[in-house]
Amino acid sequence: MKQTRKRRILIMDDSEMNREILTGILEDEYDVVEAEDGKKAIAIMEEGLYSFSIVLLDITMPELDGFGVLQVMQQRNWLKELSVIIISAETSNEYIGHAYEMGVSDYFSRPFDARIVNTRVRNTIALFERDYIDQVTGGDNRKEFIRRVSRSLKEMPAKTDYVLLFFNIKNFKAVNELLGVGGGDKLLCWFYQRIIYSRFAPIDTSRIESDHFACLIEARNLDYDYLTEFCNFNYGKERCIFTVPVVFIISRKMMCRSPV
Repeated sequence: MKQTRKRRILIMDDSEMNREILTGILEDEYDVVEAEDGKKAIAIMEEGLYSFSIVLLDITMPELDGFGVLQVMQQRNWLKELSVIIISAETSNEYIGHAYEMGVSDYFSRPFDARIVNTRVRNTIALFERDYIDQVTGGDNRKEFIRRVSRSLKEMPAKTDYVLLFFNIKNFKAVNELLGVGGGDKLLCWFYQRIIYSRFAPIDTSRIESDHFACLIEARNLDYDYLTEFCNFNYGKERCIFTVPVVFIISRKMMCRSPV
């Protein structure tokens, strides 16, 4: 089944006291990572951009300030993958307006109000993540699946091999015509749940488009006999459904593609 993780937050602030205050406010709900300057923050994001849900960014920092960090994030298209809230004692419209023009999602000032911090962080993450939810199944879409798999492969033991399984429902257009759009959507939701609760024990699962699904599993959970059984099933009253699987084996030494 898909594992539940705390969302991860990156706090960039050269003030240790400010970082401690924000960490104290957020650590019960989030996994907090700290950076005391812009250069270190860039290095952290280079290593694990997809692991973060949001960045809290102080503008006034030595060496590379917050605007410099935002410029790097713009140049590398990171702002499409990661929302940013700026934190500062500065409240001028010109100053805050410039930050919004550079792509930040929100702003809160010091001194910190715990209720405001929690509310704005939670709301910003929720708004940003709407773009990563599949509207039919309610699970991850293709974009979020790529983010999660990237994170999973970075965090998991180096000696473990993994498998990407891809499924598409054969002749789904005909099934859709027979059951209607609503009935077709119910089948998609049902198959999504079928993957999640399968013996594959998927780490991450997604409907990546139309009737195409993907999941990441540990290689030891791949049983080809079970895979054949899994891909041929009855749905409803004697409606035989077939899915076509493709298997990608991910090894630390090599990667190979093996259609079943």
